[in-house]
Amino acid sequence: MVLGSQFAQEPRHIQGLPGATIPTTLTYFARIIPAPERVKLNVDFAVVSAVGTIAPNVNIKARHQFGMGITYQF
Repeated sequence: MVLGSQFAQEPRHIQGLPGATIPTTLTYFARIIPAPERVKLNVDFAVVSAVGTIAPNVNIKARHQFGMGITYQF
């Protein structure tokens, strides 16, 4: 199992939308890797704390998102 975190600093302001600000995006993830000689399968899970309200009455609704991925090597 591999654990990690990532942060992405976005531009603070959006051109054409006065007063809007974007906070830093944080991602926490885990990758499950079975023994490579038996199964060539990876399973990824991630929780992202992205942007919610960027300006009054403007909510992108991406504050807490869950992601999952599966990779198989041939």
